[in-house]
Amino acid sequence: MQKSRKKLIAIVMAALVSTMALTGCTGGSSGNNEPKIVSQIESSVVNSESESAAASEGDNTTAESQADASEEATSQEESTPEETNNVFHVGDVVDTGKATVTFKSVDDYTSDNEFMQPKDGEKIIGAYFIIENTGDSDLITSSYDFKCYADNSVVKESFYGDNILSSDSISPGRKNEGYIWFEIPENAEKIEIEYEMSWWTQDKAIFIVKE
Repeated sequence: MQKSRKKLIAIVMAALVSTMALTGCTGGSSGNNEPKIVSQIESSVVNSESESAAASEGDNTTAESQADASEEATSQEESTPEETNNVFHVGDVVDTGKATVTFKSVDDYTSDNEFMQPKDGEKIIGAYFIIENTGDSDLITSSYDFKCYADNSVVKESFYGDNILSSDSISPGRKNEGYIWFEIPENAEKIEIEYEMSWWTQDKAIFIVKE
């Protein structure tokens, strides 16, 4: 009888211990997991907001960089010097570095000499140039430095009229001036005279007679 009572007490105690242990484990698990989940959700929201802010900041930085690049390109375009214009008209002065060439005038020429007349359908023009030596050594000047084109076709120099630009060597500070005569088609729509500024570089100034 005593043994049965002890056995019953042992069973009851074992049941109580098991119940307490099961309750303690369940309560501990529930209590520890809930704040962790909340913490993970909060962390996810914060990270998402941080990533959005970083992306927004990156977009702003990119936009600012593009704007800066655009402004820099515009500034460079504005600061880029214009290309040198080599086309001139009556009254213009060309500085070659060694001389100045003034395109003073251009006129049609009519000869009273019946033996000095242009061919049928053609006429004579005289272009007046002034060449001044601005260098420190003698300068050779010649009408052969000038070439005339009528509608892009070369025309020959003609020796009509007076006061022809001679082929001479002029001292520093001196001038050579006169007419260069060309025989061109009467119906030419575009007339230009090219002046070779440098024999070495073949740079040319273009004087417009008709355009």
